[in-house]
Amino acid sequence: MSKVDKLLEKARDAIKKRNYDYSIELYMQALHIEPDNIDARKELRATELKRAKETGVGAGGFSAYLKGLLPYIKLSLYKSMKKWDECIRECENFLQYDPQNLGVLKILGEACMEAGYLKAAIATQEDIIEQDKSNIPALKALGYLYQDIGDYQKATQYFELVRKYNPNDGEAQKAIRDIAAKGASSQMEKQTLNNEDDEQPTKETKKKKKKKKS
Repeated sequence: MSKVDKLLEKARDAIKKRNYDYSIELYMQALHIEPDNIDARKELRATELKRAKETGVGAGGFSAYLKGLLPYIKLSLYKSMKKWDECIRECENFLQYDPQNLGVLKILGEACMEAGYLKAAIATQEDIIEQDKSNIPALKALGYLYQDIGDYQKATQYFELVRKYNPNDGEAQKAIRDIAAKGASSQMEKQTLNNEDDEQPTKETKKKKKKKKS
């Protein structure tokens, strides 16, 4: 079992005991080692929300503002310096006090995308959509992210949602056309490979027949 797996196991045990603070700390340690670990990031956010609901800690408000002030200053600084891993870390430090802060979630999503953590970027943009279903920037980001990982169906679905909320969005319309073209091209490549595979046994059979005749 890897170190990250051990941390996740301990975090889940801590949740069962309602020790949310310790669980959050363990999830943060896991993400420091593997920033693109989707289970750790999703479970961290769920734990923060559960703690806020049950205890009031991390439910926003003036107390969250005071506790999150230093992390917010740091994440803003790291963002301006394009130090994305550091920015991600400070975003998570802030979100443990206010896990539904759309502004910081947006910065976290951008930082994860810039750092190449596409799974984390997707999870973060989906957190935004859960709060604001018609958030056009988040819907577009999800469209492009799913396109990047080759899931053209989901990418199209998100760009279609953009068109639902903004029918005249030219960027979304172009993206849908581009994805359709890529999908058709990919299908043609697969068909070509399948045809080549089908032809290969036939060629080998002909060669064997020639050898027998000789």
